Amino acid sequence: MKYNRDEAFRFPFDPPLSGFFSIIRINNLENKSRNGAMSVLDISAGGLKFQSTLDLPEQADLELLLTFIMNRDEITLQGRILWKKKKASLYMYGLIMNENDRLKEIIIKELKTYRKNNQ
Repeated sequence: MKYNRDEAFRFPFDPPLSGFFSIIRINNLENKSRNGAMSVLDISAGGLKFQSTLDLPEQADLELLLTFIMNRDEITLQGRILWKKKKASLYMYGLIMNENDRLKEIIIKELKTYRKNNQ
């Protein structure tokens, strides 16, 4: 899997933002898995890095739905895994978000608020 560091910015969270994810599509077939716990490590307008104790398959046709709280607002987004790394007992994943200009605007706005409130 490929690393994508060509984006304009990536905003790290310390501590990470807690949330959950579910698998919503495998091999172009609708699917709804149970929720799994995850933590958002960093985010950009086009993707994010998260970690989980769950070992997800490395399939290009696996689509996830992620939900987490930033600035008291619930953020829900869809995307697919670009890369995976194992680190101790955790798995780190790079997720590319499905194209959605409105969601990108929301994330940028929320990041500006987060930075302002956490300096």
